[in-house]
Amino acid sequence: MSRQVKIFVSAHKPCYEVENGVFVPARQGEIVRALMQGDEEDVFMAQRADEFCELLTQYYAWKREKADWYGFAHYRRYFSFAKRAGGKPVVHCSYLNARTAAQFGLTEEERVCGIVCSCDVLTPVPLNYYIKSVYWQYEHGEFLHKEDLDAVLNIIKEDYPDYFSSAEKYLSGRYLYPCNMFAMKRELFREYSEWLFGILKKFYAVRDMRALGYSAAERRAPGHLGERLFGVWLTHLRGRTGAKISRLPIVLFGDTSPRESLAPAFAEGVPVFLHADGQSAPLSAVSFSSLLAHADAGRRYDVVTFGEGLSAQDREKFLQMAQGRDNVSLRFLDCGAVMAETGFASRSRRKRELFSLFSLPLRTQGFGRILVLERGAFLRTDAARLWDAARTENGAVCRAEGVCVLDLSVLGAAYDGQKLCSAFAGRREMSSLVRALCGENVSSMPSVGAGDGPFFLRFGGKEVPWKDKSCAFAREFSEAAQRTPYAREVFLCDRQGRTKQKKTLFDRLFPQGSRRRSAWIKLFRR
Repeated sequence: MSRQVKIFVSAHKPCYEVENGVFVPARQGEIVRALMQGDEEDVFMAQRADEFCELLTQYYAWKREKADWYGFAHYRRYFSFAKRAGGKPVVHCSYLNARTAAQFGLTEEERVCGIVCSCDVLTPVPLNYYIKSVYWQYEHGEFLHKEDLDAVLNIIKEDYPDYFSSAEKYLSGRYLYPCNMFAMKRELFREYSEWLFGILKKFYAVRDMRALGYSAAERRAPGHLGERLFGVWLTHLRGRTGAKISRLPIVLFGDTSPRESLAPAFAEGVPVFLHADGQSAPLSAVSFSSLLAHADAGRRYDVVTFGEGLSAQDREKFLQMAQGRDNVSLRFLDCGAVMAETGFASRSRRKRELFSLFSLPLRTQGFGRILVLERGAFLRTDAARLWDAARTENGAVCRAEGVCVLDLSVLGAAYDGQKLCSAFAGRREMSSLVRALCGENVSSMPSVGAGDGPFFLRFGGKEVPWKDKSCAFAREFSEAAQRTPYAREVFLCDRQGRTKQKKTLFDRLFPQGSRRRSAWIKLFRR
């Protein structure tokens, strides 16, 4: 296009980057280093980068970048440029990836430019606080102090009196323009930036946040104030000109991590992939406990949990279990992003588990064979012993109930993502899926000796030790459970090992894995 549009995407850590020339990555570390080489005002901003938040990107674009339209987004927040954006102020999406970026129109450069250039100012759909006001929302916001907003109002009254009535009108109103997100023509952008940063610089002169004892979160006040000042400026602009103002919803993405490939943690280690998801974290923790209980101090164990929805709190609990064990590396692999990108998230729980397993070649590199502990697996011997016995067998998979050795290099060469999805079209279990993907390349786990019972188990079915204390190996299971941070929660799981969660009305009407749910999701994505 003849007109240049730049939408700067602020980020302070590695994230997924949308493939569209309009979106310009704005990495905080790089901006700080550039501003530290600038004039006194640049250095002032760079030294307070964490306090200005996304406004640091706006300042940098104002001072250093040239464009006809300037826009601002965030690594987790974008405008929805979808053809049917809807009227909700905020749309939630679990992952940002190629599929969801296309779903919200972020990859269509011509469309994005056309929407931005069709107006003077593009804003988010404002949030409505109904019987409350924008001022009330700031006054009662966490880590916010109304004295800071009052100080800014005094600055406007004394130094920018033409804007004071607009400030009173906007702050007493119910509609808040959130997130420091907008796009606007160059002339308006330069006018707004000069006004905004002029006020915020004077704010520092009247409110010494460090002397006031503000915490790091409280010192982010300039970023929060800028969020309110945008609404003030927009109200004034609307009152004095006939500027064309358009609105779009914001898409809030949950996980925006770039897709990374895990490599082995040890040159000579036992690679153990443990299935763990948000629904069955307590049960998976017992599996991990059984592994740790029999681990040989002379061997190294490269443990990777894989699945979907394992929360940050659950990850901390797993790390707590591995603490102090120098021969154990514990990492986490979220397969939910791959499911979302391939459209597999609406399938049944069992199919999602199998998909997580067979999609591992898409998320790893450098692994050959791996030892896999499925949901409900329980070890009664050293995992290294199973690994040594099974890794010499031929076949893409050596499998027994609950435990298998999977050759990722063979499977990775045998299929791609689309082929993997089509392999799940029927009601297939793991062995038949292996044959569907790479032929008759499957064998049984070899025996590793006799003794007082099996060397590993898989709990499931009608009799499970967290429900029936009289079932086989219930005592050993209970002892392993007591060594986890889930000593109580695991015994509250249902017979499938799932934590009890209150189902929403949507889940009741559209059960996970049902055709109704799949049809609804397809309809929504249109």
